[in-house]
Amino acid sequence: MDGMLEKLRRSWVEQLVEEGEKYFLLDTKPLPVLGLKRDKRRSDNACSAAPGRCAAREMHYFGYKLVMLSTWNGIPIAYDLVPANTDERVAA
Repeated sequence: MDGMLEKLRRSWVEQLVEEGEKYFLLDTKPLPVLGLKRDKRRSDNACSAAPGRCAAREMHYFGYKLVMLSTWNGIPIAYDLVPANTDERVAA
């Protein structure tokens, strides 16, 4: 199923390049793995998740950030999953 979705996404991207799409949207979404209830400097979790803050939701969390580039019509062009403390400019 994932392979078929990726093929469809690539097809859309190729069509957009042919149509000369000029403007894109970049957005992020917090993906909490667990809530922060104690000291944020230590974790028992040995993965790449990290403490982060979502200003729009006024939320502190431990997890990841989904970074997505899409067209004005909402078609995803590129996406990445980064630790929550990654600067959005760097992730872009």
